[in-house]
Order: sequence, then C-alpha cells, then structure tokens
Amino acid sequence: EGDILLGPITLSGPGGEQRLSGQQLLSAWQDVGGLEASLLADGRLLLRSLGQDPRFLLTVPTGIQHPGLSALWPGLSALALLTLPLWGLLSLWRRLAPDRGRQQTHATLVIGLCLLLSVLADSRISERPVAGDGAQNLRIAHNVAVHGAYSLDSEPPFRPTSVREPVPVLTTAAYLSLLDIGTGARDFPRLRSGDLLQDGKRIQLFWHALGLIAFGLLSLMLTGSLLLTTAVVLFSDALFFTPRVDLHYTELHAAALMGWIAVFGLAAVRASGKGRRVLALLATGAALAALSLTKSLYFYGIPVFAGGLALAMYWQARRERI
Repeated sequence: EGDILLGPITLSGPGGEQRLSGQQLLSAWQDVGGLEASLLADGRLLLRSLGQDPRFLLTVPTGIQHPGLSALWPGLSALALLTLPLWGLLSLWRRLAPDRGRQQTHATLVIGLCLLLSVLADSRISERPVAGDGAQNLRIAHNVAVHGAYSLDSEPPFRPTSVREPVPVLTTAAYLSLLDIGTGARDFPRLRSGDLLQDGKRIQLFWHALGLIAFGLLSLMLTGSLLLTTAVVLFSDALFFTPRVDLHYTELHAAALMGWIAVFGLAAVRASGKGRRVLALLATGAALAALSLTKSLYFYGIPVFAGGLALAMYWQARRERI
C-alpha cells in the first residue's frame, strides 16, 4: 500500500528515443491490477495502491522498436549526397573507358559505397547490453578466445555445447583474440554490458560490409545498372543491415552468406571457361557450408538450391550451343 510517483520516462531503441510524460505517459500506462493512476500538474503520474500485489504495464511506442520509413529519409538523402562525387567520376569514366573497364569501375564504386555505409553504421552501435541468443553467442566466443573451450559455462569445467552454430561464434572469438578485446578470464561482464560492450559489438561491422558488398555486386550482375544498384544498396542498408549491427544475433551473418551464395552461383552459371566455373562452384559450396554452420535450418535447403543451380547451368549451356 502507498503512493508511487512515476515519470517522466525516457525509452530508447533502434527507432530512436522518446520521452513520455503527461498525457502521453497516462495513455501508455495500463493497469494490470491493484493500482489507480491520476495525472499531476507537473506531468508525472500518481499511482495509488489498492491491493496486495499492484502491477502495471507501459505500452512501448511502435516507432521505438521499428523506425518508420519517414525516419529513414534524412539518412538516405545524406547518403545520396555523399555519392555525388562518385557519380562525377563515373560520368568522366564513361567517356574514357571501354566496356570492361567500365564494369570494373562500377564494381569499385559499389564496394566503396558499401564500405562507406559500414563506417557510418558504427554510429548505431549503442551501449545497450547484449541479451538473449546474442549473449549466448558472446559467452561461447569469449570462452573460445580465453579458455579454448566451445562452452556456455561461466567457470571450470568448461563443458562443450552445441547450442549455438559455430561460424558467428568463431569469427567473434577470432576478432576478440586478434584485437585483444575482453580476453581476461573475468572480462565477460565487461563485454556484455560494461566498458568493452561497444568494442565487442564492432565485429558486426565486418558482416555488415560483407553482406552489403554481396548484395551490391549481385544487383550489378543482374541489372548492369549503377543507378539501380545504388538504390538496392541504400535501401538494403537502411531497412536491414544497419538496424542489426547493434545485436549479436546471426541474421546479419546469414544474410551476408546468402548474398555471396547468390553471387558465386550466378558466376558459375555465366562462367565462360571450365576453370572459372569450377572455381565458382567451389566458392558456392564453401558459402553454403558456412551458411549451414551459421543457421542450421538452411542445411535442408541445400539440395533445393543445388538442383536449381544445376538446372540453370543446363539451360545456360543449351543457350550457348544454339
């Protein structure tokens, strides 16, 4: 029993930050049982207990968790302006370079744009603690880097586990070891929610760049248009890749690998020589294996993809003979 003063409350998430007070706070407040709320002149809520187990909920605004498209336009406009110098170089090259050189220049410009976006994505890495599956990935990676054990245990004996797929874990472990981040035996809390949190999350920028480059090159291979490819890269970044750099989840890894599977598979279909085709198929197989070790569910899709790839290569061979 008694009174509780609530507010103002600041909520933050991928969609930004919002401060709730006054009528907004009252609208977000939901009585679960045993509380009565009244709005004070200073914008706070006075909660009066009416029972033995008072509880309440707050409705989180939709824009906090998922930014609307309108919130993306300022960033997209700024990124578009950053590409104007690249367009000037491209216009000059069109007058000077042969077709093959032009394609290589397009690819270079796309890769440069992807790397630039990855640098800008660093600003989205927050101080939000790592939680859920991401915390498990980080715990195992820390144990691999520090104790050489693929384990979820926090203390010896470090029993092996198969609860998380190895590719995201091992790349994070390699990153921590190479840069000597959080490699002390008691550094895991610092990586999860302490002073090393943001440094530990920056491994996601590697997967961000890898995925964007794959989608950019795939679009360039399919359309041959730098304009369309730039749009694909910008929208892929704004709607999928950058919102996920702040998490230790594996969706970013899987998307990057699927993009490279598509790139290598298309290269195998279009390869003009036997050696290039074999190399592209080997790369496709390696990327498929890595995807299966990133999200095991995709293992069952390999026969379907392989059958589709074989059929595409067959039809391409028939077209070349005609």
